[in-house]
Amino acid sequence: MEAHGGLALAVLRCVAVRLRESDVGRADLGALPTIARTALVLARLSQSYGTPVPDAADCMARRLTVNQQELAGAVGASRESVVRVLRVLTEHRLIVVSRGQVVVRDPAVLARWPGAESG
Repeated sequence: MEAHGGLALAVLRCVAVRLRESDVGRADLGALPTIARTALVLARLSQSYGTPVPDAADCMARRLTVNQQELAGAVGASRESVVRVLRVLTEHRLIVVSRGQVVVRDPAVLARWPGAESG
């Protein structure tokens, strides 16, 4: 990157935008209960970074490669709290959790979880 100043500047701009988005997102979610924050974070991440699930019964399904600790950091909650929330969302058939990944069956439905709409 030292040899290509334009590339370094582009990377720095990208990092700055991502950090700003992250800060704004955390501030927006701060007043919500953990389950609503988790639902919104999963919905947003799956829409932005998720990959379509081939042959899924749910045509809107998106796969996220994220572990519980990373998700807890994004949500601003303990890993244990996020694990409990994931269990509830799984019981409601909104997500499917497996090692290192979460499949969000329909991000738009997940974003409408009670309490999450205001976020």
